[in-house]
Amino acid sequence: TDLRNSDRDPLTGLLNRRSFYNTVHEHLVAKQEVNVVVNVTMVDLDKFKRLNDSQGHAAGDAALAGVATVLAECSGPGAVLGRLGGEEFVVADLGAASRHVSIAERIRAGIASLPFSITGSVGVCSATIPAGIEVEHPEFLERLIHVADDAMYLAKRSGGDRVDAGLLRQRGRDALQSAVGLARHQAAERARRCGRLRAGRGRDVGVVDHGGLRGLLV
Repeated sequence: TDLRNSDRDPLTGLLNRRSFYNTVHEHLVAKQEVNVVVNVTMVDLDKFKRLNDSQGHAAGDAALAGVATVLAECSGPGAVLGRLGGEEFVVADLGAASRHVSIAERIRAGIASLPFSITGSVGVCSATIPAGIEVEHPEFLERLIHVADDAMYLAKRSGGDRVDAGLLRQRGRDALQSAVGLARHQAAERARRCGRLRAGRGRDVGVVDHGGLRGLLV
């Protein structure tokens, strides 16, 4: 029991950093027989220091526990949830990037609805692992987290309480582009290849801007 509990944050019950990395590698990104899309969401709380300073650490602890509940309620059953430290949380799962962005938006809205006057800056990043490919551990996950973290800070610099998307480049170079620039780039590439701007099942490529969400659906 002590060993099992050592893998979890005692306040929120979420996985700690080490256990999160190991669980994601073992259950999500280890060699797969089919192509998989791995998604990572980084969440950092806005106005959390103000809450601690004005209402005390007990209120801050209650807010952190409330955020953990929001993550559990909004994420799918196969998602891996972690607290990386302080007011920073992380979610990883498999599935379509557009679905994961929708989950990130639900997380953002759920945090804003908590009775603590806090919001969340949320950054997402997705990458496809081809079938039969074994990714490096922990380097692959660290790259995803790094790009999602950059997207999260873009959301925070833009006022917080929003979702932004980061792009993991296939050629080994991480870069964060604006959602508009990314959409235009993807649209132009699809136009050259296919002669039309479509993504998924007939949905136009573009930027979603709704209730604090901005990002590219693919």
